[in-house]
Amino acid sequence: MSRQRLQPLMVGVLGYAAATLLLVVGCADAPPEASVDYATLRTMSAFYGAYCRDRHAASPQSEEAFRAYLAEKETDLQQAGLSADKMFISPRNGGHMQWVYGSVPPTGPSGMSYIAFETSPSDGKRLVIMSRGAFDLIDDSEFHSIFADAQ
Repeated sequence: MSRQRLQPLMVGVLGYAAATLLLVVGCADAPPEASVDYATLRTMSAFYGAYCRDRHAASPQSEEAFRAYLAEKETDLQQAGLSADKMFISPRNGGHMQWVYGSVPPTGPSGMSYIAFETSPSDGKRLVIMSRGAFDLIDDSEFHSIFADAQ
């Protein structure tokens, strides 16, 4: 192959290698949000929303009431890759996921309700799940301004 034909090929290969390296380095520095499984959070939010919808917008009165509802939905949970027990485990840090019970969930600036949160922070932040499957990682001061009664 002539040098003139080889030079564009080498530039292409080097460009591809550089792009791959940047992608790998970029992923290593990805924000914590990137490690959260959005599909799981969205599904968890949907089951909570279904409970509220089936009960005419009332949140569960207790964890026991929510677990009883989820037990009725075990087949649907399994199809979604979840179980009733997994609904109470944070997909981010494996800690306890607390759902809002017995009250109207607090509303965030986007108009969505905060419906669940990690009981223990990781890396100084807590995962909060909002209605419609949205989520956020918030620091303790913001967390306590939203969930004033939480520990």
